[in-house]
Amino acid sequence: MTRAAAPTAAELRAEIDRTRAELGETARALAAKADVRTRLGAAVRTKRRELTDRVAATFGDGTDPAAPAAGLRRYWWLIPAGAAAAALVGVLVKRRGW
Repeated sequence: MTRAAAPTAAELRAEIDRTRAELGETARALAAKADVRTRLGAAVRTKRRELTDRVAATFGDGTDPAAPAAGLRRYWWLIPAGAAAAALVGVLVKRRGW
């Protein structure tokens, strides 16, 4: 059996430099994970962007003045129902003399 040749000083220095670089990257990654304020800010920005996109998809970008009314079309029945309720209250008030 033959032994592997001992690494030279230059090889050892290169290995040390690689290890230091890897440790530096690991330390930066751990510091980024530990920075709660930055992570929370990023999460808030992401959620704000998602909500803005959802609102824009629902109501448009705000340049069309009829766009909000289009979202309310499903509640069209409230207008005649409200008018009927108001008429009923008017009749009851008149009959009972309130």
